[in-house]
Amino acid sequence: MKLNIYDKKKIVKTFETDEYKLKWGVLSDLIDAIEIDDFNTVTEDDLANLFINIAPLAKDKIEYILLDMFEDITLDDIREAAVDDMAICLSDAVKYVFKQVKKNVKKSKN
Repeated sequence: MKLNIYDKKKIVKTFETDEYKLKWGVLSDLIDAIEIDDFNTVTEDDLANLFINIAPLAKDKIEYILLDMFEDITLDDIREAAVDDMAICLSDAVKYVFKQVKKNVKKSKN
């Protein structure tokens, strides 16, 4: 997962991470802000719509996730991120979390 920070059209910083542990409270708040009944059937379009739908409702949660996800990122950095880059980053984080949960649930069944 990565997020580029811009100064005009030039990338001035890039934040990257290979993993992310989404906190239950944040997920709970996001679930309340969206309308997805079955996370097993979430598509790429659903994730794009998710970002579009929750951005106005959950700005603080989105900022919290990014601050938690990337070491040393600041609110000023986040303000200079492109919305489409942010949506991709958050989509990747959600997919990563779901993948990890499924993997760990399968392990615990064995």
